Amino acid sequence: MNNYKKLKVLISAQSWAYGPAGKASAIGHELKKRGVLVDFVGASTSFDFCKKTGYFKNFFYVKSIKDYLRLDVSKYDAVISVMDPFLILVGKKNNIPVFYADSMSRFWIWKNKKYVLEKFELLKQLNLKRGIEVIYKMMPDDRQLLGHLFSDKIFTQGTPQFIPETKDKVENVGSIIDLSFAKKRKKDTILISLSGGISPVTNLDSAIKYAEMVVDLISGEVKNIHSGKRFILTGHPSVIKNIKKKLTNKSSIFKFVALNHRQFLEEINRSIVVFAPCGFTTIFESLAFNTPIIFLPDNHNGHVYEYLIISEKIQNKRELIFPNLLFTLNHSNLKNIRSIDESMVMIKRFTEKYFQDNNFREKYKLKFRKIVDDFNERKDLVQMQKSAVKGFIPFFNGAELVADKILATTNK
Repeated sequence: MNNYKKLKVLISAQSWAYGPAGKASAIGHELKKRGVLVDFVGASTSFDFCKKTGYFKNFFYVKSIKDYLRLDVSKYDAVISVMDPFLILVGKKNNIPVFYADSMSRFWIWKNKKYVLEKFELLKQLNLKRGIEVIYKMMPDDRQLLGHLFSDKIFTQGTPQFIPETKDKVENVGSIIDLSFAKKRKKDTILISLSGGISPVTNLDSAIKYAEMVVDLISGEVKNIHSGKRFILTGHPSVIKNIKKKLTNKSSIFKFVALNHRQFLEEINRSIVVFAPCGFTTIFESLAFNTPIIFLPDNHNGHVYEYLIISEKIQNKRELIFPNLLFTLNHSNLKNIRSIDESMVMIKRFTEKYFQDNNFREKYKLKFRKIVDDFNERKDLVQMQKSAVKGFIPFFNGAELVADKILATTNK
């Protein structure tokens, strides 16, 4: 393997639960293994997540336009952005090679292409401060298209979405995950992940309420999974701290623990099954580690659509291959993706209904019991799941591919 000790790379991740941070961490780890000095810039959950990985040398916290303007990117050989269009503009304005990693490419609603293309031309003329101010005022989906337009190369996790202006620089590299901890070992653990829990659309209170709902929903049956000896429930540190205090009566069933990324992947590797919200990152990490995954209720707007994307080719078998407890599944389709606000209102309504409506609650507990019973009778679930996503994710070593392709370009 080539050694690139003289190279310095700056990576950022959009602050949205743990998904983008997981991609940044995986790419950062691969670059570090190749001798590259890697720094990180971000905020909130992404910053906290990546700071604990050990793969980054220096950290820069950005929460305002001024923070982005203070960044000195001139010392870097490349900038890599995981769905952070602001850093892409910073890199471009400083004539640094810029690369975009997009794990949600298929998900974006790009109805305003003409508007975004006009902003793209305008931003070429504006200085950095004015450019960032313009991006701040744009819709999230429009920002992502702008990030694609400014990037030299776009690496997507899964089948890419593109427009004529980006078609020649987009590439599906498969799942962008860290494979370093995939080891052959005995599986004896049931892992329940609440994901990042906290995002721009889910605050701490709602994340705690979601955790309480999940524990109530699964605690009666989860111990019946065959060969399960350890029952680990993990999530955002603040969420775990709160539910450990509130749910002391469940400590005989679950070990409540906040895991860093390495610990999380090691637990996946040891798991018989993973229960988690339907987020791409955890799906592909689980399957790459030969661990089947079963989906918990929706926690944010993307979960149901990510489920529809991975099950698009197997609609008549999706409940069989991807068992789930999604609340909004029967109210959702890919042809008419709801806005974030509309989705969160619906999810909040279903979550409240779970606590207030005994019949609704018992319906989902019964569904979970059936999922557990069916799982105990099946030995082929992980292979069926891997086969189902193969058309969307051709391989799992996307982080390695991204690192190699960026270094091959940067080192010319």
